Amino acid sequence: MRKRLMIRINRIYAENFRSWRKLEINNFNSKGLCLIVGNNGSGKSSIRHLVEYALTDTTTDGIPLDELTFNSEGDCKIVCELQRGDDSVVIEKYREHHKFKNSTFFYINVDVSGSSRKETQKIIERELGIDSNLLSVSSIFSQFSKSFSESPDKDRKEIMYKFLDLGKYSKLEEEVKEDIKNIRNDLSGLEAELHGISLSLEDMESSLSSLEEKEKRFIEERDYKIKKLYLEKDSILRELENLEQQSRNTYSNMSSMVDDIDSKINKLEAELSHLPESETDLMDRLESLRSSSAKYSAELSMIESQLEMFKTNTCPILKTECDALEANYVRLQAENSDRINLLKESIQQNDVEVDKINLILNKISSIKDNIHKFQDEKASLLLEKRDADSRISNSINSLRRRIDAIDNEVDELESKSTPFLGLKRDLENKIETRKKDREKVISNISSIKEILPYLSFWREGFG
Repeated sequence: MRKRLMIRINRIYAENFRSWRKLEINNFNSKGLCLIVGNNGSGKSSIRHLVEYALTDTTTDGIPLDELTFNSEGDCKIVCELQRGDDSVVIEKYREHHKFKNSTFFYINVDVSGSSRKETQKIIERELGIDSNLLSVSSIFSQFSKSFSESPDKDRKEIMYKFLDLGKYSKLEEEVKEDIKNIRNDLSGLEAELHGISLSLEDMESSLSSLEEKEKRFIEERDYKIKKLYLEKDSILRELENLEQQSRNTYSNMSSMVDDIDSKINKLEAELSHLPESETDLMDRLESLRSSSAKYSAELSMIESQLEMFKTNTCPILKTECDALEANYVRLQAENSDRINLLKESIQQNDVEVDKINLILNKISSIKDNIHKFQDEKASLLLEKRDADSRISNSINSLRRRIDAIDNEVDELESKSTPFLGLKRDLENKIETRKKDREKVISNISSIKEILPYLSFWREGFG
């Protein structure tokens, strides 16, 4: 079942409702108990009708719905804003309104209205836990009753007594008296229980002391045998520590040497990796340069052979100087001069580049030779380290096996020398349980003693 929360009115608002053309009352939640005072016909009952109609869609006076609007003019709007716990609740209703007709809207933080006015009213009554049968407690007087101020003192006292529900205090006084009686009975029972727990704790703690004394004697007899084993173990541990130190030193020295070689190898490999070109690329480029140089040299030889043929100006037939031959030589020389220079320059540049590549290739070869040398040194060191580790490890394992044997003997002695352990543990658990029971009872007694003065105070107050 959902817990019923108190509902408070925060604000009411109306347009063209009953005797009010416009009405707005704010901040009900900060006013405490509100009394609405006014002359007859001033609109007091209309305010009550507004709240009743907003909540239940009717009024205690049975006013027809078509008479709710101001002077039957229509365009009636009422708003009732409520607070339920942390929820903001708004009921908004219209009668004969030019836009919303006879509509009802319901909001609990968000719009939760139904598909019709009747459906929405069912939701309102279900969510707020109200119905028209509860309207009789919504007010004391209506416009048809005698004025409160005109009523006799007896009637006014009776009305206020019922309105404030003062009769509940007599009932509460009886309930408090019964509570005090029951609590005092409980207190007596708890104090008796506490006494019994204290006695049983004394007996159990005495038995525990006896068991501890017996266990102590057994432990003293056991310790002599164990002490001899521990002395042997201490001697072995010292020897073992020396061997382990020797192993660490060997490992440290060998590791340092291996790390030094790795550092050199890494440095050489880094040097190789930082070269602008790989060995394969350099070889390919060297071959390309040599090929192009050979091509340039062949072309240069061909041009120079042609020029050589026309270098002499003597006619091979007439054996006399020929101006035409000389002119032809000069022409050919001029035509091929740039090409000859370009070929010679290209060959020279290729030769320079070939020399550079050869230098780099020689360097790569030297680096690789050094890497192989260091790798061989490292392999030799690792083999030596493995042999040393194996010798020391065999000795260490032999000593550790003897230590394990000593530990097993000690464990066996200790296991046989504690026949009271189970009894002692069971008794300790029982003592711990009884102590918790005692603390619980003490706490209950303390709580009851704190409640009694409070209930006695209220008993006096209700009386």
